[in-house]
Amino acid sequence: MVMWRSIERAGWGGVAAERMEAARPERIAALLATLREPGARGLLAVGAGCSYGDAGLNGGGRVLLTERLDRILEFDAQTGLMVAEPGVSVADVIAHFLPQGWCLPVVPGTGSVSLGGAVASDVHGKNQHRVGNFGDHVAWLDLLDADGNVRRLGPGQQGALFAATIGGMGMTGVITRIAIFLQRIPSSTMMVLREKVASLDALIACLAERSSRSEFSVAWIDGQAADPALGRGVVESADWSDEDAPPQPVSPFRVPFTPPASLVVPLVMRRFNHRYWHAVPDRRAAVPRRAQAFFFPLDRVVGWNRLYGPRGFLQFQCVVRDAAALAPMLRACRAISPTLVVLKAMQGTGRGLMSFGITGWSLAMDFPAGPDTMALLQRLHAQTAEADGQIYLAKDIAMTAENLPRMYRKLDRFRGALRDVDPRLSWQSSLFRRLKLFP
Repeated sequence: MVMWRSIERAGWGGVAAERMEAARPERIAALLATLREPGARGLLAVGAGCSYGDAGLNGGGRVLLTERLDRILEFDAQTGLMVAEPGVSVADVIAHFLPQGWCLPVVPGTGSVSLGGAVASDVHGKNQHRVGNFGDHVAWLDLLDADGNVRRLGPGQQGALFAATIGGMGMTGVITRIAIFLQRIPSSTMMVLREKVASLDALIACLAERSSRSEFSVAWIDGQAADPALGRGVVESADWSDEDAPPQPVSPFRVPFTPPASLVVPLVMRRFNHRYWHAVPDRRAAVPRRAQAFFFPLDRVVGWNRLYGPRGFLQFQCVVRDAAALAPMLRACRAISPTLVVLKAMQGTGRGLMSFGITGWSLAMDFPAGPDTMALLQRLHAQTAEADGQIYLAKDIAMTAENLPRMYRKLDRFRGALRDVDPRLSWQSSLFRRLKLFP
């Protein structure tokens, strides 16, 4: 018997909370029982719930929480192939394998992401320009379909369904096992170089140069700065060190509750950004840094998203081909300044039919939720479409169904795969219905 309970959840940004029923299976066999009771609005497998918008919600429907399917099942030290269940987190993999000289080849910005979610969102990291997306390193995966069949998928095994599952936001079924190749690393330490630049053109040039030389690169932009300092920021690049640095004590701070109002206000952000930019020394020298600190800077503040208060925040993330599209987007944010702005270089597309990524520039901006924020996101979406870019579905809550085909050119193939594997629409989500992904 399946135990369903009513829950209310929002995306990681804390907006658009929805009520749904949830089951929390602890073994694969328990998943099979849930398929007999899909409910009127279908089922959705959910990992850690790190999607910022509604990709991990199924309002009025049912969700399967996979967090207890969290075992690392196999590892081949000769090839680096790891087999794990979908609820294993990125942080768990790194904590287990980093001391042994192995790491995931693609690491997103938080260690909380589950491996199942990493596949479903086809996440990318600060080295996308070198190694691509998460799905590019998946050897195979097992998918439980709506009829209770477990299918093994890979580039050469049911390739069309594999391509629909990578980046498919859970719309093809429940991933029950993932086999992914880990990367050999010389140490658990990185040599990190930080460089501050005074304008957007200089920042783009610096980021391009560092991306051509380093395995990892990312730029932080001061979202409060206006012309002539528009786009000033800090470029951070890194490569694995040949030697381990001495252990560094880590004391994460936990936000104990959601404050009644946002603490992330313009005055605070202006002061923080000013100090952050000026704290970077003028001299260029790489310093050793533990890998987790480089990969997950925000994870040191557990529950940081609570700082935005009960309204939460919204994120905009796009990728555009031409860097000339970036300045108009930053200028569009004069009325509502972003609290966090991150720029990365990207190279090529992922394996998935709905993978996020083209060769160009990925811009991510956080905004406090408010009465005018959604309208701003719609404007930014229009600018992205005009620039022949894409919006990242894992971070989105504002895209319209009309814009989706303009940004995802393989949409018809994706819908065809859904029609083949799930004609009854057993798998659904709030994002699925908002963007009218019906085959």
